[in-house]
Amino acid sequence: MDLGLSGLASGFDWRSLVDKLADVERTPQKRLRSEQSTLQTRNNAFGSIKTQHKVLKDRVDALKSNEVLQARKATVSDSTVLTATAAPGGAAGTYEFNISQLATASKMVGATGIGANLYPSNSVNTGTLASKGFNPLITAGTITVDGAQVTIDPAVDTLQDVFDRIDAAAPGNIQGTYSATTDTITLRRLGGGGPPLVIGSSTDTSNFLSVARLSNNGTSQIDSSSSLGSITPTATLNAANFQTAVTDGGAGAGEFKINGVSISYSASADSVQNLMDRINASAAGVSISYDRISDQFTLTNKVTGNLGVAV
Repeated sequence: MDLGLSGLASGFDWRSLVDKLADVERTPQKRLRSEQSTLQTRNNAFGSIKTQHKVLKDRVDALKSNEVLQARKATVSDSTVLTATAAPGGAAGTYEFNISQLATASKMVGATGIGANLYPSNSVNTGTLASKGFNPLITAGTITVDGAQVTIDPAVDTLQDVFDRIDAAAPGNIQGTYSATTDTITLRRLGGGGPPLVIGSSTDTSNFLSVARLSNNGTSQIDSSSSLGSITPTATLNAANFQTAVTDGGAGAGEFKINGVSISYSASADSVQNLMDRINASAAGVSISYDRISDQFTLTNKVTGNLGVAV
């Protein structure tokens, strides 16, 4: 702490004089600092001008570019139908597309008739209807043949039982037969001639006629429209009635590949539907379906285009 007092004895304030002389000495320094601040402000201003000049130059250069001058933009009237892009220099105008065919997904269709015949021979007096691989399963109830009602119990009746019951109930002596060659059922009026054979009624409660693929044709004989043996999707692979038995090497470690993706299965543990679900959920990019009427599988790519299916 400065406790000195100037001019106490002489009356001369020498301290104020010293402070003023010091301020005079610092005048050039103050001037230099002021000039330095001015120069810094100018420098910042010049830097900003330089930056803006470069931005302007870049934009001018961009405007001079052929890519900008020849740029094109494409729009469509319905973006849910198609999308479009335009290349630089493309001819301007309005274009109309007439789409005659859309891209489809590649398919691999399996052979028909992969299910085994319902019966190995023409003899149908063994095995209940429920145990013979009808697909879908036959339901219990009644059917109508030539105006007569016939009761069916698939858990008890053989196919021969149904034939006998039809013959006994129908007034026109209707005979039912099975052909192991064509895997079809035939209902015909004995002796030929007479009125057309009429089957089915709105009061029927069993699906036997539809499962057997029998329908009226205006004649005295009605045959199944196609072979009846088919696989049962809910059954395990080794018991699903495949014409060629499905095996997995005996260890439950079967495997095949679709589009390079491995699909594993167990013939004794996996049902046909389980395996189909596994294929559909895999990274193979395909969906598999089974047609009971044609008795065949189809693999379809999940995307359109000529991509093919590799198995």
